[in-house]
Amino acid sequence: MKNGNQYISEGLTDKLLKVGAAAFLFFIGKKMLDKKAEDSADSQIDKNPAAGQARMLNAAMNPSGFSWMRTFDGTSTDAIYMIAPQITDLDAVKDFYKAQTQGRVLHEDLINELGAEGYDKFLALATKGKSGSPKYSTVRKDIPANLWIVTIADANIRKTPKKESSYLPSNNIVKLVSKGKSIGITTGKYAYDESSDVTFIEFFTLGVKDKIKHYFYVAKSQVELLNKTEKDKREKTAKIPFELLAGLSGTSDESQMQVVSIRPTIIYTEQFNPIQQLPKNIIIGFPLLTLDTGKGQYIKVQTVQGFIRWVKQEDTITQRRT
Repeated sequence: MKNGNQYISEGLTDKLLKVGAAAFLFFIGKKMLDKKAEDSADSQIDKNPAAGQARMLNAAMNPSGFSWMRTFDGTSTDAIYMIAPQITDLDAVKDFYKAQTQGRVLHEDLINELGAEGYDKFLALATKGKSGSPKYSTVRKDIPANLWIVTIADANIRKTPKKESSYLPSNNIVKLVSKGKSIGITTGKYAYDESSDVTFIEFFTLGVKDKIKHYFYVAKSQVELLNKTEKDKREKTAKIPFELLAGLSGTSDESQMQVVSIRPTIIYTEQFNPIQQLPKNIIIGFPLLTLDTGKGQYIKVQTVQGFIRWVKQEDTITQRRT
């Protein structure tokens, strides 16, 4: 005959078993649903670019493929920054990433791996400059076209948008212009030299004899931009002297040139790894040099975001800026 304590003990054990069974079934059910969502997301990789980009971002942060190894896996930041410019729908990438990784949040993982500044760079590349650091945007509202450029410090005028030391024998410096000089008109374009963290503004002047536009670059931090009204108002007090640049000896035709795709063109990293394909009639960047590898000729290009890339010469045309 069972006493009261035995009935209580058996009843408690029964309840615990039921709770444990329910918890186990819930865990298994959740795992099955997560796996189903992951499989569904993966099935879209061949059909939806966002799904593939989400998978590549996860692989860049978790190369081993084992979630428990994420903390120990090394992150390929170069791969992340190569994927970012290919993204056209960041929200879709976030959704696929969450489904593929069983609930992980993309922006949280990126901030953990890249830091706040690195995440700003990713955002700028992935949104074409709509958010994130403006350094990597292809268009900037604070660098519009058709404004006068006036130096606010001694400024090096350069043939190419890259900071090269004046001590280098073949540097790209055309001339050092003193403070308070007008040097030309903005084109609305700029280039970010990531290696030195300097943004260069592109501008032009007209040749005295040929009346052809000659293009140069100057660090944004060394100049101010004035519209005609502001310039005229300031000149009522004192004339702003103009520094003649066009026709200077040492001005290279390379600074007047741009590389444009003439067919679908594969873009390669500095290590010659293919990262994306651009369509026809896209301005790729500024030509730096030509290399014959024995298997074909390649052009080294600096993009508007300041990245160094390679393209096959046969897929492009190098032409004078107009």
